[in-house]
Amino acid sequence: MQGAHAFGFVGRFLPYRHGIGDVAMFLSAVHQRACIDFLRVRGFLLFFLTIVLGPQTGGAASVRLAWDANQDADLAGYRVYVADPPEIPADWTEDQAAVVVWPYMMKDPDHPGMTLEGLAPDRSYCFSVTAFNAAGEESDFSNTVRTIPLETQLPFLFGEVSATHEWKPVRFPRTYQNPVVVTGPPGTNAPDGVVVRLDRIDANGFAIRVQEWGYHDGEHIGETVGYLAAASGRCRLPDGGEMEAGEVSTRAPGGDAAVSFARPFSSVPVVMTSVCTTNNLAAVTVRVSDVTVDGFRVQLQQQELNAPAHAAETVSFIAWEVGQWQGPHFSYAAGLVPGGVTDLATVLALDAVNGAGAVLLAGMQTCRGGNPAVVRWLEKSDAGIVLYLSEEQSSDSETRHIAEAVGFLLLSRSAP
Repeated sequence: MQGAHAFGFVGRFLPYRHGIGDVAMFLSAVHQRACIDFLRVRGFLLFFLTIVLGPQTGGAASVRLAWDANQDADLAGYRVYVADPPEIPADWTEDQAAVVVWPYMMKDPDHPGMTLEGLAPDRSYCFSVTAFNAAGEESDFSNTVRTIPLETQLPFLFGEVSATHEWKPVRFPRTYQNPVVVTGPPGTNAPDGVVVRLDRIDANGFAIRVQEWGYHDGEHIGETVGYLAAASGRCRLPDGGEMEAGEVSTRAPGGDAAVSFARPFSSVPVVMTSVCTTNNLAAVTVRVSDVTVDGFRVQLQQQELNAPAHAAETVSFIAWEVGQWQGPHFSYAAGLVPGGVTDLATVLALDAVNGAGAVLLAGMQTCRGGNPAVVRWLEKSDAGIVLYLSEEQSSDSETRHIAEAVGFLLLSRSAP
């Protein structure tokens, strides 16, 4: 850590005429400004401390501190105080001084700063900074800032809903600007083929229903469907991977569209999609193919026999890098089902997430078999999740489907 050394000292604090002023904190990894706690201190110069918290390899996190330089001629250095208490400290003590920073060892003394590494990303830390002179006199403490665990600041939420053939509203617990919503596969409480439809997505929530293919009677009992809602854009995940949420306007069934990510992923993500408009009332589903680090292709499918002309629809997508995370607030696992999924029951064995209580999203990542089909689930348990491909049967009763690559995302809240 350049310009920083482990530091401990004894003795009393002596007044130093210039203190560190207001402190602010930012969590750039989630593109959100974190909570700020201000404490005015005496002093004529304004010092501004910023904090950037981000994941590192091995699950650790780092904090980058930066502040305005003290201009006093007798400045010797700065002391950075670190604590991880349940609450923000009312009073800092000298034994909490973790690091002394010497200006002469900095690359740019006019813009002082340092990086603290090896922090736990699921814990909160408090920071305060003082300046001291050559005589050992130390300034008052700056105001204290507190990091917020990365995983509690991720800009998405997830849940489950029992969806029938009638529209059902779902409200967000907080508002989202330009939200993107995708759903998981429906369960199998009733055997008739269905697709999941979304509509009326806004900052406060969305509407959801399951829709039977047109050759059925249209009525359907409740099926458990998982959903994931995220702010549009890109964000960093606690395991170091990334997630991207967006929308694309597709052509009518029969053609596909290319979707490019905002920037390449470091590894191929799994892509979850949903039709999120109702420009046509006929049942329609989404098929994904050619998933790479740069993007994917997407097309609409409707039933094969007597399918009415279908207008273009908007498709929402969330791309999530393969990986897993187990934290005190929630856990997730994302990847591909080993060996793919066919029309026969396929068990996805689990070891990182409690399957029984997890919210499931899953979708085909290939289009090897051209017949319209959707992923459905039969059972969720701690041992695993049973998935299969359900073809529509408007033109014939044959439902065999070759193996498709199926991506999954399991999200689970930790017990309070």
